[in-house]
Amino acid sequence: MKHTPNASIKILPGLFFLILTLSLGACRSSTTVVKHYYLLENEITGDSLLHLRFPEAQLEVAAVEVAPALATEAIALREKSHQLRYFENHRWAVRPDANLHHLILTHLSSAHLFQRVAERFWQQRAAYRLETRVQRLDVEKRDKALYAVLQLDFSLIETAGGQTILKQPVKSEERLEDRDLNTMAAALSRVLAEEMKRLTRDIEEAVATQEESKTSGR
Repeated sequence: MKHTPNASIKILPGLFFLILTLSLGACRSSTTVVKHYYLLENEITGDSLLHLRFPEAQLEVAAVEVAPALATEAIALREKSHQLRYFENHRWAVRPDANLHHLILTHLSSAHLFQRVAERFWQQRAAYRLETRVQRLDVEKRDKALYAVLQLDFSLIETAGGQTILKQPVKSEERLEDRDLNTMAAALSRVLAEEMKRLTRDIEEAVATQEESKTSGR
């Protein structure tokens, strides 16, 4: 059979029109999915000390340990005691371990308790180390209501002897009246702000006692 160029020319416009029609139909049928991102934030308070409380001591703020199931950007919804699912279009803007570490480091740096507060020390060992372990940071569904849940432990360690001189557990639940995840992030941010104020006071007392015992033992 002999190929005729004119036949190809006639077919191509029809094929182009068909492809264009299918493309436009696909565009009209698709919907844009908007993802929402949430952040834990803390206002720096103005009640920090004017002078360093412990000018000779340093504090290392260790990396925050978060339970593996909660350590990603996915926000978890606990529907049963041992059952989790994750919101598809609602996520943390920053991974919880990095977000919490930044908040703790910033807050304690601004408190002016220590000569230096940092996440690591290269030339010397810090006198004290703060460790944070997070067991819960999720939304819990209970009796058709939603609750923002935070559960963690702060531990302050005197590094020379490896002694834990302060242990502060935190457990908080707040009902989300409007079932909104922005309210969840705001509620957890408020809880963290209050708990870090309490942590700062407790660290000051614990370190003061420890430093006094060192002085009296000389």
